[in-house]
Amino acid sequence: MNPATGTLEAMPSLQVVNANGSSADKGWKFSRASTRRLSKLSPITTHTLEAERRRCGYDILANGYFPKMCVDEYGIDEYKSEGTTWYGYADRNWTVRIHSAEEMGRRGIYYTNMRDHIVHCALLWKRQYRAFAENWRFIDSVIASEEHTYHCADYLMELTDDLDHPDWRTVPIAVNVGYAGCFDRQEPFSP
Repeated sequence: MNPATGTLEAMPSLQVVNANGSSADKGWKFSRASTRRLSKLSPITTHTLEAERRRCGYDILANGYFPKMCVDEYGIDEYKSEGTTWYGYADRNWTVRIHSAEEMGRRGIYYTNMRDHIVHCALLWKRQYRAFAENWRFIDSVIASEEHTYHCADYLMELTDDLDHPDWRTVPIAVNVGYAGCFDRQEPFSP
């Protein structure tokens, strides 16, 4: 949506091309607004050994390898300290625990639980905010992804319909009317 005109604009896809010329597009769409300030997207790979050769870091919160300058150690530490849901298992029945984040990254697929997915979304939103508020130079392609942001929002909204709980539409909640400002991104941000 163009805030100046109120009209919807087409969102072009951003395709990442690896050094070998193959596509690394995960299908995530990046809006022009979300990528306007990105001058360069560092190349990535689709192979663990190549990622490690390039000294990329595995981010267990975002579930992927990133160039080191995009790995958010603070966010990863927060994720690990949040609880035990981040631990991975080699099988769907959770009988074989994976003992390190490095091993999780080398597996290709591993299993956690639904709470882990909720925590993943919530903490990536925190990361997204810190990137915005602190005006990070390097932003990973997951938090810059419009599609991933919408996936998390939709997942959490749909989850309220799927759980065995009272119908949340019938539970009253007080809403305090607030007043908020509007940041001018051309001016330095100060929280």
